[in-house]
Amino acid sequence: HADDRAVGVHFPASTRLAASGRLIVLGWEHAGGQPPSWELANALVDWTVTPGGGVNKAGARALVDGYRVKAGAVPPLDLTMFRGAVTSLANYVFGQVQAALDADEDEEEDHRYADRSVRHLLSHLPTRGTLEQLLSVAVAKTRR
Repeated sequence: HADDRAVGVHFPASTRLAASGRLIVLGWEHAGGQPPSWELANALVDWTVTPGGGVNKAGARALVDGYRVKAGAVPPLDLTMFRGAVTSLANYVFGQVQAALDADEDEEEDHRYADRSVRHLLSHLPTRGTLEQLLSVAVAKTRR
């Protein structure tokens, strides 16, 4: 049964490509149990949304295919599958804004870095349209 098989997906920054071509997970600090559809949604957001808010459709299709191969099936998909990803992003944004607000103004470089980091983050968050496009690609792939 597909729900009984663990399919772990991690942030791109927490992985490296081995000489064999396989991904190696370096950090497990964000690993945890999630509904399978949320896990797939997180992977789609983390691995296939481009900085400009576009969707790497070939990457999304490949990810859904890989999930199906490893899990045996793709979980039910709808827009609610992105709840975990959006909540995680909101928490991350809060933490980054808080760090920027706490930056020592006497340390000009720290203050400039924090300001630049938050401006970049806020201008690169996925929109509902991006999530709908990801869902469309994922659902189309599951119907083939």
